[in-house]
Amino acid sequence: DSADTWALLHENDLVMLLQQFPFNRFFCHIMNIQLSDTDLVVSAVTEQHMLWLFALCSTLVKLLSEGLRNFNRSRYRQFVKRLGRLVRHTIQHVSEVWKLCKRRLEQVQGDALGKLQVEYDHFFYRSVVCILSAPRVGALQFLSDLPYQQLSHTMQWQLLWLLHVENIQDSPPGQTATIPQIKALLQESDMMVQLEDKLCDLEQSEAIFLMTACTNMARSHVGTDTDFVDMVVTHLYQVCYVSSRTREFCSKVGRELLSSICLVHPAAVSTLLDRVGDTMEQVGLMSLYLYKEMPLHLWQPQSADMVLLETWLLKSELSSPQHRLARLIVAQLNWGTNDQGDRLFLPLALHWWMGLLLTQVCNHFLFNKEQAGLLAA
Repeated sequence: DSADTWALLHENDLVMLLQQFPFNRFFCHIMNIQLSDTDLVVSAVTEQHMLWLFALCSTLVKLLSEGLRNFNRSRYRQFVKRLGRLVRHTIQHVSEVWKLCKRRLEQVQGDALGKLQVEYDHFFYRSVVCILSAPRVGALQFLSDLPYQQLSHTMQWQLLWLLHVENIQDSPPGQTATIPQIKALLQESDMMVQLEDKLCDLEQSEAIFLMTACTNMARSHVGTDTDFVDMVVTHLYQVCYVSSRTREFCSKVGRELLSSICLVHPAAVSTLLDRVGDTMEQVGLMSLYLYKEMPLHLWQPQSADMVLLETWLLKSELSSPQHRLARLIVAQLNWGTNDQGDRLFLPLALHWWMGLLLTQVCNHFLFNKEQAGLLAA
């Protein structure tokens, strides 16, 4: 702190000053909420009201951002957390109103929905930048439970890019950047280095909050495009299990985060298995630690996955990490029926194929064992 610290307000004074503002009543007013005896009543939301709401809340976030930047010191940690919580509440309240408005506009012809979605996306982006401006005093925890599902797919990619870069960017990577362009940026090797640098510079708790934010973005992603989820899974696996700089303090929480993504998107297990196969020399037995928590009972393996498992079972030593991991995966697959109990969860052809494969594996290793016994005799 500077030499004139005595002239600065104490944290308790700032907290008491902040408590003077009736934010609950403020949010009720701007959201057109009337409090009844038994419930909350939300009035109809128009397009003009949404534009006004985006503008007003953007101004509020800008003011809170100034507070986060000015008081980004350890002595004001609790005050900064209150400011960060207010930013989160602002995003959540605006998102609730936007969800109601979007539901109505989806039934109306016109381009109003698209224009308002752009405004909401940029409001959300500016708010996340605000939270990221205080990374070392506990503000990053408010990134973890934001309503990412209300964002457009393009803005989800842009936010993922923002969470990777070392320096905070006040605007997305090009206002007209397409998803393939942002994806190409994230696939650059320098991007992984920036993410590793960022995690190493943060306190361990802050690094976990940042990874949790990426995880919840992936969990909230909907649609047929799986590239976003695959990108998050690949990068989390890289920093939690492959990178020697970060895996020591990330591996435990990384297992939980990856498992939670696969619980919502079981197909991501295939992406993870492919990466494990490529990096088995680096991860070794850590792959067993990772897969013990995977929701394999929800996973439907694809042909490429079964080819990899077959290779590990037939061409690896019994004590090798590859063989042990393959046995673990095969044992934890759902060989029973679906939730309704009316059909097999996995295709019948896969049952037949696995039965033949296991017979082949048993014969292979028993033959080798008998051959070794004859040679020894």
